[in-house]
Amino acid sequence: MGTLVGGDGIGAAPGARWTACKGYKDDGFAEASTFIACAQFMLCPTDTSGANPDCSKTPAVVSNSWGWSPGETAFNGAIEAWNAAGILSSFSAGNTGLEGCSTTYSPADQPPAIAIGMFTRSQLLPNVCVRM
Repeated sequence: MGTLVGGDGIGAAPGARWTACKGYKDDGFAEASTFIACAQFMLCPTDTSGANPDCSKTPAVVSNSWGWSPGETAFNGAIEAWNAAGILSSFSAGNTGLEGCSTTYSPADQPPAIAIGMFTRSQLLPNVCVRM
């Protein structure tokens, strides 16, 4: 969060407010349904007990690091709902270090998502795959 929100002049948007939703279970595992519930929460956040929805707290931007097998479409509806609500969403491309096509994790590899990743000089254009 320090990179995104920061403070004292540090970060991409110092002083911005943020919210979070716990997608992983206590044992470190995740289920798609939990992440979809978090996506729904972001559309109209509630208090910590899950009551008192306050849609004025809907974020303008969500930044996600969900990592599922390439080609997974379970999250497309949630991302499309964010898009329809005017929420800009970005997803980590996977950070696997693999070259070539089909190495980006979902949901970053799906058309409704904006993928954020990096590449090295040796991974320039010949290895870039665009899916629209």
